[in-house]
Amino acid sequence: MNLAPGAPKADNKTIDSASLEEIKRVVRDRLGIQLDDKDYLIVSRLGAVATKMTNGDVVEVGRRIRRQDPRILDAVSDAMTTNETSFYRNATMYRGVEVAIRELLERRGADTRLRIWCAACSSGQEPYSLAMMIHEKFPDLADRIRTQIVATDVSPTMVAQAAVGSYDANEMRRGLPPELASRYFRKEGDRFVVVPEVKALVSVRKMNLLESWAGIPRSDFVLVRNVLIYFSQDNRRRILERVRSEILRPGGLLIMGATETATAIDPGYRPEMVGGETFFAVKD
Repeated sequence: MNLAPGAPKADNKTIDSASLEEIKRVVRDRLGIQLDDKDYLIVSRLGAVATKMTNGDVVEVGRRIRRQDPRILDAVSDAMTTNETSFYRNATMYRGVEVAIRELLERRGADTRLRIWCAACSSGQEPYSLAMMIHEKFPDLADRIRTQIVATDVSPTMVAQAAVGSYDANEMRRGLPPELASRYFRKEGDRFVVVPEVKALVSVRKMNLLESWAGIPRSDFVLVRNVLIYFSQDNRRRILERVRSEILRPGGLLIMGATETATAIDPGYRPEMVGGETFFAVKD
């Protein structure tokens, strides 16, 4: 067997370099994610797929990938996405959005309808944090007619969790103030579920950023935080161009991760300081 150089082990199995290259191709073609120098990450995450689908046999996972088994391809794509998230992650961003909403209401008036797209929403903490913030700060906007938050992710597992809005105790402790936990979640067994009035503002769907964006509304805010770093430069540029030309409403804002910038990727954006945070607006 031709082992990948320095290939790590999972469940006492090794995977050959041809299978590793096929996994990289699948993830790149399906998701746009570059894994060229991440053999250890691939093999370590394959262990979970093997445990679930091939009785712990990582080599069999590789064989079935090379045979284009659709169930394995979906499972591998799911496993290779990074789903690090928490409630109110980067709390200053939410304060910036609050300021931006107030400015938007001043410009458009009291009958404003707010539209937000959370791309790469993972297990849903970001869109639900926004929905809770709207309930807290803008009660007049807190119904499904006035506010629509569309949350998308490529991972079927993450989309399923986000759609239900169900979290364990560890997830609840990460960034969520206790008073909001008690106000906006109800306990069901050992899980905590978002209350209906918060869930009503959020619609969740599976979507690949490299494929069709059908159903994504023209939006006032587009959050693409900490995801484009996994894409090639060409795909980053393509995604940001589409956000700018197809999705953002006039006066709308693109919101990226704290260490990310749109202007280095797409010169059609300009930085805009809002509530002490740097967001990105479309150049006039």
